Amino acid sequence: MNSIFIHSASLVFPHIYTEEQLSSHFNNGMPVTDEQKVTIPASDFLPSRVKRRMSRLTQMVIHTTYQAREVAGLLDTDLPLILGTANGEIEAMGSILQTMFSDPPYISPSLFHNSVHNTAAGYWSILGKKHQGSTTITAGDLTGEYSLLDAISRLDTRTKLIQLTAGDEAITIPRWADPDHCSIDFCSSLILTSLAELPCLGRIRHLNIYREWDNHSFGNSVATWKPDRIYTNLPDLPETLPLPQFTPFRHPLEFLLAVITPLLHPQSNGRILILRRSAQGSLAEIVLEIAS
Repeated sequence: MNSIFIHSASLVFPHIYTEEQLSSHFNNGMPVTDEQKVTIPASDFLPSRVKRRMSRLTQMVIHTTYQAREVAGLLDTDLPLILGTANGEIEAMGSILQTMFSDPPYISPSLFHNSVHNTAAGYWSILGKKHQGSTTITAGDLTGEYSLLDAISRLDTRTKLIQLTAGDEAITIPRWADPDHCSIDFCSSLILTSLAELPCLGRIRHLNIYREWDNHSFGNSVATWKPDRIYTNLPDLPETLPLPQFTPFRHPLEFLLAVITPLLHPQSNGRILILRRSAQGSLAEIVLEIAS
């Protein structure tokens, strides 16, 4: 794999919607919160009359995708988009199923047209008047890992710039959907490039996804790369970098959270190896080199 450069990044959490708020948190800390949901502010790009028809997932995708392009100075550039979402519009589906089985049964036309898993990618192309292709990846607990792998594979061929946005909203309506596995709203966006001449936050040196834990290859990886820091247990990551503390905190895209946080943290430097073992037992490992 050639080096992949991370040109810009953005993220949203409850209470964190801008780079300034994230920087303030890194510098001053943030109290523990049990708030699960984000409230994306309306803007010229996302006016209230459009925003109120969207799910929180779609709002987060539009917001972070726009922010990452704005920071990179690429608002007028038409880039291919990869959207990663483990659950898609699951809150809309939960609401639809409730009303379908009510007496009398009915279906909201607004919820129905917002219920497909790639709704957010469609809204982005319409609002931004973008015509490049988009791919939506839904792969359960490995959605973040496979979305990043797809983006890197594209950049290893002819694509020079690509945007990866990934998010999921806290599950509150469909109790059948194991709501505990996604307990907060979170979305992030990365603009990735193979062009070394562009300014960057860092670079991806290596990405591997193993179907099963392999102690031998894992040990060799650590010895070969000699990273400056190792994160081996993502639920304990807030103890390593001052991430927002959430009670409870579980999210299927936590791998991308671990990737993006050191990129935006002002004290990060050097090489970092991030490891994540999924609920199915797969192991993902990525080597980041943070730009100085």
